[in-house]
Amino acid sequence: MSSDREKALRKETNRMKRIFKPLLDDTAYAVSQGLINNAAFMYVTLLSLQQEILLNGCVEEYQNGANQSGLKESSAVKVYNNMIRSYNTVIKNLIGLLPDERQSEVQDSLTAFITK
Repeated sequence: MSSDREKALRKETNRMKRIFKPLLDDTAYAVSQGLINNAAFMYVTLLSLQQEILLNGCVEEYQNGANQSGLKESSAVKVYNNMIRSYNTVIKNLIGLLPDERQSEVQDSLTAFITK
């Protein structure tokens, strides 16, 4: 992994830890570590995939033998679509660890951050 990606991963992991640590009891925070690490990895990867899609578009040419060719959904778009679904699931699981009164508050904050 490049040092820029490692730096971005550490930054995102630390940001998520700062969000969740004060909101969770010790047991829930310990459980959240794997989810936080996975969410941070997916977030950084999703940003990278977004850049690739912006540069290369959503479709790519294919050649299947001599007579079959055309355009298809790009590999980056396929990976992005699968990963964004997984990322949303991990974030929902993290939010599910929060006490009920904090869940909607954090969900609103994360939604605002993700959409900016």
